[in-house]
Order: sequence, then structure tokens, then C-alpha cells
Amino acid sequence: LEPGGAGGGEPPPSFLLPQSEENEPRVSELELEPPNWRELVGPDTLLRLKKSEVKRQEVINELFITEHAHVRMLRVLLEVFYQPLLTEGFFGATDLENIFPSLEDLVDEH
Repeated sequence: LEPGGAGGGEPPPSFLLPQSEENEPRVSELELEPPNWRELVGPDTLLRLKKSEVKRQEVINELFITEHAHVRMLRVLLEVFYQPLLTEGFFGATDLENIFPSLEDLVDEH
């Protein structure tokens, strides 16, 4: 027996699409993280803030960071999975809408 199977010599055909060698990232992989709020405030201002205000700003900053990560994940789903599957014709638009319900709307809203 040969490594490719029962005497055939060739591996079975792949159902996967060949991956393209892209020079540009599909999703903004180089997109910067949102800055920490402390980097945007002068040190003298930071020292004058009450402890409760510092905590409040920390919570607000965490919301921005979480939303940024969520939007990035939605864009990965859209650009890496949804759009190529639609373009390549693996699934119809209705099937993709069932797999990724309202994905385009979610990306727009966020």
C-alpha cells in the first residue's frame, strides 16, 4: 500500500477552499486598542480626582474596552466567515442569515 491510500497514490480531494496568501489583513488586525483613560488625563488632574471618580472612570473605560473587543469579534465573524461563505456560494443568503442572524445589523449598530 502507498501512503495516499489503497494503491491510488493521491490524497482524496479536499472540500476546503485553498487559503489565499493575503498581503493585507481582512480585519483591522492592526487596529489600536482604545487608550486607557489615565493616559489621556494629566497627572495633576488625576491626583485631584476623588477616589469615587477614579473608580467611575475605570468602569467607563472598561465598558469602552469591552465594546471594542465585541465589535472586533463581530467584524471577524462578518469578514472572515460570513462574507466569504456568501461570496463562494457555500450557503445561500437565507442559510447564512439563519447561521449568523442579524450579523450585518449588529456590526452597524455597534
